[in-house]
Amino acid sequence: MKKIYILSTIWMAFIVGACDYNDKNFDGLDDIVKPANVVKEKYTLVEADYAAISDNSTNKSIAKKEGTDKALAAVKTDLYLNETVPGPTYLPAFLAAKYFTADEGSSVKVTYSYRENKSELLSAYSSIKSYKAGNKDYRAAHGNAKFVPYLNENTKNKVADLLINGYEEPEEGDVVLVEYRYNAQSNNTLETPQLWENFEDLGTGNLTRLKDWESEKDWFVSSTGGTQWKVTAYNNNQYIQYSAYKTEGECEAWMVTPEMTVGADDKLSFDVCVGNWNADCLTVWISEDFDGKDVKKATWTDITSHFTIPSAPAKGYGSFASAGTFPLAQYGGRKVFVAFKYLGDGVNKKTTTYQIDNVMIGSKIPEGEGLKADVAFDLKVFDGKKWNNADKNVLVLSVQDYKEMGQNQYCFSEKVPAADYLPNYLAKVIAYPVDQENRVVVYRYNNGKEVKNYSDEYTYSAATGRWTLNTRIVDLTQQYVFAGGVWKFDPSMTITLEAVKGNAESAAFYQAIVDYVGKTFGSDYYQTPYTNAEFYYGASSYQNNFSFYPYSWRESNKAGAAAYQHLSDEELTALMFERLPEAVRIGLEAIYSDADVVTGVEVTYTVNFSIYGINGTKDTTVYTVKYVVTGKAEFEYVEDSLKAVG
Repeated sequence: MKKIYILSTIWMAFIVGACDYNDKNFDGLDDIVKPANVVKEKYTLVEADYAAISDNSTNKSIAKKEGTDKALAAVKTDLYLNETVPGPTYLPAFLAAKYFTADEGSSVKVTYSYRENKSELLSAYSSIKSYKAGNKDYRAAHGNAKFVPYLNENTKNKVADLLINGYEEPEEGDVVLVEYRYNAQSNNTLETPQLWENFEDLGTGNLTRLKDWESEKDWFVSSTGGTQWKVTAYNNNQYIQYSAYKTEGECEAWMVTPEMTVGADDKLSFDVCVGNWNADCLTVWISEDFDGKDVKKATWTDITSHFTIPSAPAKGYGSFASAGTFPLAQYGGRKVFVAFKYLGDGVNKKTTTYQIDNVMIGSKIPEGEGLKADVAFDLKVFDGKKWNNADKNVLVLSVQDYKEMGQNQYCFSEKVPAADYLPNYLAKVIAYPVDQENRVVVYRYNNGKEVKNYSDEYTYSAATGRWTLNTRIVDLTQQYVFAGGVWKFDPSMTITLEAVKGNAESAAFYQAIVDYVGKTFGSDYYQTPYTNAEFYYGASSYQNNFSFYPYSWRESNKAGAAAYQHLSDEELTALMFERLPEAVRIGLEAIYSDADVVTGVEVTYTVNFSIYGINGTKDTTVYTVKYVVTGKAEFEYVEDSLKAVG
């Protein structure tokens, strides 16, 4: 054991001595032999990378803390990042896993798909509620003397009134798609209305209870024999239906109106449609002593003969038509009940289907076209006090629009995507669009469970002559650096201001400088008689450059004579260059107001731009200048960075 101990001691002494020898004789050896993997590359995310970002444990911890777990999980399938899951927050952990051997000073320019925020217009119309006008709303629009369950030519401007009476507790900013019915005829109405039941306010399915929408009194509804009255919808119309089909014997059903006091001029009318006729099963009755509970105790008068109820077709269905009218003069001033009675037998093939709609009592009964109304849509916005029309750049598909696209249910679906139809629709309704013009289109979409309101923004391209859905998904390139042992977002930018007339990006930058001069030093520095160029710094948003032409500084603005006449061309040119870094800084502060510092990273903005007319020549020279971001929208000029590059 002692020998082993001695040998171990000698061996350790040798190692220590060797290290000491290397340190003394090979200064810097540690730095030389340390492997360096300084990554400098460009990388574009692929589909698998979005899954890696979504599944990264560090990112999951960040998302859990910020309450954005679902948004991070969605990245895997969405294949884009967004404001909720931004690159600067979630790409560092991804890069740490991908470039785990990278050393200090590494940098990667990452290109990825990013979904931009909605435009201000689309944001305002991104959440659209629904309101379907009911009979009470139409009553409020028409008044008490006349009634039709739709708007007509006289009331077509009262869509907002439908919301005032029926939409509860609106909040400022509410956007509502109003579904209502419209008939252009203005004089075909039910006068002195006692009753108009069109069953539109009911849900479809078995009818277990029917309450008069105006008096709120209950109808009497009963059925025996294993079937019931049903509320049915077809072709955007709702009605009551009854049939003894598939019953195992006799069935008897009653549907009785609430008690009403009728006038001597009043009449009773209703619409009827017959299907698969094999027996006369429907009759109409009137009573003055029904107690609302037991039809057998009441005295009923059969008035069926006053109506025309078809005995056809034997197969299929006919069409809705008025069954006629029954004068109620003999009951004037008295209380009455009107009943529809169905008596059938499934065994003995008395199973005719009857559909009943528009049960009316009033002094004048509308007929023909007066009973028909088309579905219509209108979009209203609540400003906190009143309902207003939608923005003129927001379009709402009409029933006719849907029909022309072949969509008779007035909606799109997964099998019939809106994006396949709306570009052609916009081409039809926008006569002379300009390049990059935007429109928001509001439409209805059936997701398989319900119909909801959607809004999409489309942009017109003059190059293609087409409207295109603006998905807001763009390719975004950002630089990330490995500093202090971690990956960090480095938002340093290089901005090139193209000296081309009409370049929007360049014009915005130079105009910001021009506006600053006007506000700070006065409009006398503007190029006479324009407001898109100035001669305190020489910026022009028309030419998209700086003009250092001495003559223009002295003669092309009102301030020039007093400000510059005493200077030689050389002195004036020196003044121009002295002011130039300040001018570019003003443009940066105005256009890049989101610029901010990043801990551990020097954020720089490099600007390339053009100067015309230096020393009186007519040449254009490209210059570059660099700034360091020192705070929110704060830029500090890097000394001696202003240089000509061409």
